[in-house]
Amino acid sequence: MINANRAYGKLHLILELIDRKDIRDQLDEEFTIEEQESIYQLFRTIMIDEINFVMQVKKGEKQSIANSKVMGKGKRMSH
Repeated sequence: MINANRAYGKLHLILELIDRKDIRDQLDEEFTIEEQESIYQLFRTIMIDEINFVMQVKKGEKQSIANSKVMGKGKRMSH
């Protein structure tokens, strides 16, 4: 059972959610629990930055779509 109350448990849970048991096994073989907790903290910081980046990209896409719809309504078709 995964102990999600500890940082290394959260890392294991994330790897389980993305179906990467191979990486989880590698972590267990190569790193102590304390090292895994440090890896999780670094990973967490990176993921926060990545999620914020993806959200900004999606906002830009939505704004671009909205702008093109507005622009499309203002255009007249010429024959």
